[in-house]
Amino acid sequence: RGRDGRTGFEKATGQTPDISEDLDFEFYDPVLYITNPRDEEAPKLGRWLGVSTRVGGALCYFVLTQAAHVVSTSSVQHIAAGENEDGSNMEDRLSEFDARVKERLNDENHMIPGDEDGTNFGIRDVDIEDEEIEPLDANWTAEEADAYTPDAYDKYIGARLLIPKNGERVYARVTKRKKDENGRPIGQRHENPMLDTRQYEVELPDGSTDEYFANTIAENIYAQVDSEGREQAIVKEIIDHKSDGNAIPKSQGFFKTSSGNMRPKRTTSGWKLCVEWVDGTSDWLPLKDLKESNPVEVAEYAVANKIEEEPAFKWWVPYVLKKRNRILSKVKSKYWRTTHKFGIELPHSVEEAYEIDKKTGTLHWTKAIEKEMKKINSLQAFEKVEGITPDGLRKDATKLPGHAEVGLHMIFDVKMDGNFTRKARLVANGNETPTIPKYDRYASVVSRESVRIGFLYAALNDLDILSCDISNAYLNAPCTEKLWTEAGAEFGSDKGAVMIFKKAVYGLQSAGSSWHAKLAKTLTDMGFTPSRADQDVWLKESKDEKGE
Repeated sequence: RGRDGRTGFEKATGQTPDISEDLDFEFYDPVLYITNPRDEEAPKLGRWLGVSTRVGGALCYFVLTQAAHVVSTSSVQHIAAGENEDGSNMEDRLSEFDARVKERLNDENHMIPGDEDGTNFGIRDVDIEDEEIEPLDANWTAEEADAYTPDAYDKYIGARLLIPKNGERVYARVTKRKKDENGRPIGQRHENPMLDTRQYEVELPDGSTDEYFANTIAENIYAQVDSEGREQAIVKEIIDHKSDGNAIPKSQGFFKTSSGNMRPKRTTSGWKLCVEWVDGTSDWLPLKDLKESNPVEVAEYAVANKIEEEPAFKWWVPYVLKKRNRILSKVKSKYWRTTHKFGIELPHSVEEAYEIDKKTGTLHWTKAIEKEMKKINSLQAFEKVEGITPDGLRKDATKLPGHAEVGLHMIFDVKMDGNFTRKARLVANGNETPTIPKYDRYASVVSRESVRIGFLYAALNDLDILSCDISNAYLNAPCTEKLWTEAGAEFGSDKGAVMIFKKAVYGLQSAGSSWHAKLAKTLTDMGFTPSRADQDVWLKESKDEKGE
C-alpha cells in the first residue's frame, strides 16, 4: 500500500481489492473437493494450492489430487481431524495421500532412458583449455547473422511514425537496419515487439537521420492507431480545392420532381479538398469523406471561397450552416486516414504497390501480390483465351457469346499479427456484372445460437472441438456467371490477355452462394446431413472406440 493506504490496483481501477479468496485456505492445506457436482461419490482428498484466477469463476481454487494432477474447482472445504463416516481415520488418509504424491513426483521415476546417472541431462560444461575455438570466418556476411532479416523483407523498413523533434511532432520514415563497425546488424528480432532489440535508421523530413530501436518504433506506431490499425488525423484547416471532369455543372444541378418542383441533385462527385493536418502534412481528400468528418469546416470554406452554389455543395451547405451549433456538439471531427495503416503506406493499385516497393527499397507488396496470384493460379481461377484481344472482344461480343466484361482490382491491407505482414487480395468489380436472381446471390450462415448450443453439447459430453480456416475459400467453388476480364499487371506475362472466370472470385455477386453450394456438396459426400433446426449445422453419426 502507498502512503494514502491504497493499493496500486485500487488507484488504477477505483475498485477495492477483494482478497477474500486468499483468506479461506493456506498453501498446501488438506481439503476435500468435488469436481463434478453430479458425482455420487464422496468428496475426494486433496491439497490446496491457490486461487484459480484464470480458470473458472469466483471462489475457484487449484487443488492437487492424489494422482499428482492439478484440478480447478469451486467445491472445496476444510477437513477436520478424527474418524470419517466409514470409520477411517483422516490422519491416516492424509499420510497415505502424501506418500502417493511423493512417489508420483519422485525424481527417480522421471529418469531419461540411458541417463540413469544424470550426466547427459542439460548442456555439458565446456573446458576451454581442452576445446579448440574455431576462428571467425573471414568471409562471414551480415546475412548469416542469427534472426537477421535482409532489408528487402524487413517489416519495419518503409514504415512511417510520428516522433518528437524540437518541441513538436514530425513524421519520419524507417529507412534501414543499423549495423556495427564489423557490418553485423545490431540487435535481434523477437516475436514480441517490446522485446525486439534491433536498431534502425530513421529519416526525418529535413533529410537528417536518427536512430531508434525496434521496440520504440513499434510502440510509437501502435500509439498512433486504433485497434484496427487506422490512423486518426485532426484537420487544422482546408487550404485548397479542385474539381475534375466528373463534377456536375451548375446548369445540370437540379432535377424536376413528379409534382413539377425543382430540387438540387444530392451529389459530391468530382470534388477534392486539400487539407492541412495538425502535424503539418497535407493531403487531397474526396469531398464525400471530408463532408462526413468535418461538415461545418467544409461548409464555411465553401462560402468563403464562393463555391457554395456548386451542385456538390448547394444541397447541404445551407442546412449545415443553419444547424451549425447543434452539429458541432454531436459530430466527431476526426478523419480516419485510409492512406496508411500502422504507419505503413497502403497502395490503391498494383502499379502503386510496385512504386512503393521501389521507393522504399523493399519487396513487401510485391511478395504479397505474388503470394495471392500463386493461389489464384494454383486454383485455376481464370482461363486464358487465345486468339482474342480485349479490344476485339469489346467490338465483337459474339466471339464469347453470353459473356459480360468485369474489371478486377487488388485490395491491400496490413495484418494485425505484430509483424505488419502485407496482404493482397484480388477482387472482382461485382457492381459491373449483370444483375442475377436473388437466390443466386444469397448464402445463409450458421446462427450464433446454434454455435452456442454446439459448444454446450460438446462440453456436456466431453467432446473435442476442432476448428480450421479454408484459405481463399471462394476460389474452391466454380463460377456460375459467364464473365471475362482483361488481365492486369498482376498477371505478369499474361498482362492484356482475355481471361474467363472459372472460379467464384471474391467480389462477384454469386461468389457466396457458389461457395455455400460447394461446401454443402462436399459435406454431403463425406456423409454429413444438415440438421432440421439449422441447415448450416451438419451432423454425422459417429461411434467411439467401444463402438457405442
